Amino acid sequence: MSVERAEQLELVGDQLGYLLEEIQLSFWVDFTEQDIIDTATVGDLFDNIVRKMGEFESPRCLTSFAYFRLRRSLIAVSNLDRRSVRPATQLRTLLPQPVRRTWWEHIETTLRLRVPGLRPGRAATIAYSAIPLLGVFAFAAGMTKSISWELRLVMPLAVPVLLWWLFKAASHLPREFPVETFGDLVRRVVTLNQQKLARDAGGSTIDQAWAAFREILSAESGIASASITREMRFPEDLRLL
Repeated sequence: MSVERAEQLELVGDQLGYLLEEIQLSFWVDFTEQDIIDTATVGDLFDNIVRKMGEFESPRCLTSFAYFRLRRSLIAVSNLDRRSVRPATQLRTLLPQPVRRTWWEHIETTLRLRVPGLRPGRAATIAYSAIPLLGVFAFAAGMTKSISWELRLVMPLAVPVLLWWLFKAASHLPREFPVETFGDLVRRVVTLNQQKLARDAGGSTIDQAWAAFREILSAESGIASASITREMRFPEDLRLL
């Protein structure tokens, strides 16, 4: 990375809007685009978030808090041995396909935490890719005169229903985890639920908030989180983004 790139946090296109949304959802604070536009450096923006969040009095580690909370919910859903769930444990070895959706829904509805979405598996990806191709094929077939007029009459109604049914069927095909290990998932959940976990845990440390903040900036700018500093500047005119 060049010195020039390291000194400026580059944001293009819709990234300002995405950054705003991630800050609001992760830290549970009310933010506007003007709040970001009015800041010159990364440190200024973080200080503004801290002011909106309030005090950081509890030394409790949010990562540890989230780890034990997620592990309890996983055991409740799967009846796994507690000792088998470790940060380095591969998620695919912990949960068979039918239980994955159940646990993901349990995290969102019972724990009320944001969680990265499950990715479509290979079969689901193929199915989703095939649906538009079938639609194009059906349209092309309907435009030809090689099929009967009765079939051409039915197709405008039958084809959308068939494609909708195929889409619903594909949505129930196996899903894959968005991360590899249980520890990776814990860290993602902490980043996505910084303020809620802080409240549930009785507060947070400033370091935990800074780590989560850098992860968000890294995801939007493409710069490694370890390279993001308080002195890094935003583009001179964010209004043009």
